[in-house]
Amino acid sequence: MFVILAVGSVGGNDSKSDSNSGTNNISTEKKAVTYEKITAKQLVSDLEGNALKAAQAHKGKDYEITGVLGNIDAQGDYVTIEPSGNDLTLTGVQAFVKNDDQKKVIAELSKGDKITVKGKVKDVGEVMGYSVDIDEISKATSKK
Repeated sequence: MFVILAVGSVGGNDSKSDSNSGTNNISTEKKAVTYEKITAKQLVSDLEGNALKAAQAHKGKDYEITGVLGNIDAQGDYVTIEPSGNDLTLTGVQAFVKNDDQKKVIAELSKGDKITVKGKVKDVGEVMGYSVDIDEISKATSKK
C-alpha cells in the first residue's frame, strides 16, 4: 500500500515546465561553434616537430581540417585525413563518424579525394596522431 501512495504522490507533481527549460538552454548553447581553418599537413608537421607542443596547441580545439582522404573504415566508424602532397607520414588525423548522415557522405567519397572535416580534436599522440570527432564532412572544392 505504501508503494501505491508513493507512486501516486510522485505522479501528482505539476512542475513539468521546469524540467524542460534546462534542456532547451543546453541545446541552444551547443550551436555556437566557430571552426578555425587548418590543414592536415600543418597538424602533422606540428606533431612531428614536437608532440608535446602539438598536444598543448591543438587538443580540445574546433577545426575545419582540409586534407586528402586516406583510409575509409569498412564499418564506417572512421576515416583518415592525410596531408596533401606526396609526403610519407606515419601519423595523421583519424576522424571518427558520429551518425548515419556522415556515413552516407563518406560512402560517396573515394580514397585520394580532397576533403574538409569540421570537428573537435579529442586526443593527440605521437603514435596515433590526432583523433577528431566529426561534426561535418564534405568533399573539398578545389581552388585553382
